[in-house]
Amino acid sequence: MSFSLIFEAGRIAAGLTDCVMYNPFPEISAGAQLPLHRLLSGYRQGICSLNELYDYVERLERWAEEEARVFRTPDVLREYCEIKPVPFCFIINRIISSPRLEFAPEMQFYLVRAGRERAIAKMLSKIRNAEKSAIKKSDARKIARINEIEGRMLGYPDCCVNAFVELKKGRMEGKDLPSPERVIAEEFVERGLAELTVRILEGEEDLPDESYSLFATNFYPCSLLCPKALEAGRRYREFLDKTMHGLFIAGIAANLASILVVCFNMHLKGYFASLSPLFSARSVRNLAEEYSKNPSAFHSTITRRFYQTYERV
Repeated sequence: MSFSLIFEAGRIAAGLTDCVMYNPFPEISAGAQLPLHRLLSGYRQGICSLNELYDYVERLERWAEEEARVFRTPDVLREYCEIKPVPFCFIINRIISSPRLEFAPEMQFYLVRAGRERAIAKMLSKIRNAEKSAIKKSDARKIARINEIEGRMLGYPDCCVNAFVELKKGRMEGKDLPSPERVIAEEFVERGLAELTVRILEGEEDLPDESYSLFATNFYPCSLLCPKALEAGRRYREFLDKTMHGLFIAGIAANLASILVVCFNMHLKGYFASLSPLFSARSVRNLAEEYSKNPSAFHSTITRRFYQTYERV
């Protein structure tokens, strides 16, 4: 049983969204990497046009969709909904905030509520059109449009999507603005959550209320105290406590650990070095090393460990 899968897909069953970003088939994505890189190389060398590139990409997605037919909705969620995996390829890096486009082809998977595939397909089509436009015009600012559509597709609060997009767009325009990740990392440290997370990971503390705003992996709220994000987190905990008690705590602990690593990698440890000797401990450095190897496996390992510990209590 994948506890991370259930923690992410559970938001669909809870009625918080029709779509989440989660890859249950890393081996399929890995198998798509070489063809994607070859396709991109052909385009950049003038061997194929942009439209031809995307024609091949869509063939690759159809292949992945066939391979993913073995997916089954987890038993604990099946009474609430059926879930379908949808592969989707990106050609450019939509994560970084840079004035220049960076090509980084990858195959992502989304999990979609059965019956809502057509609506999600329309949004993915808009994402693809925005990506094509960014490549045609060599305009990194259009990546913000991709971020906006994806954020709304994933059911994130509008205020959080808007704040994320404004920061990304400003940075792409060359403005001296922090990244959305840095904004949350600094608030995380300033509110004492970095130090608290170390104690949570060692089983010495319970989850603080503001951690409920981190209800989804790789989601950055406009603030840790965002009322809409906190409310979504509370609703999600109510659902998971009825269906798989303890999983909400486990998933949030993993999300806290991920942001702690972001703080460490951004060298924000200077903010809290004087607060506790824990931050210079080998355990935090080990977390950062494990995260760098495979972020998805990192999250899955911590979620599983916390849930199994909770079960024994």
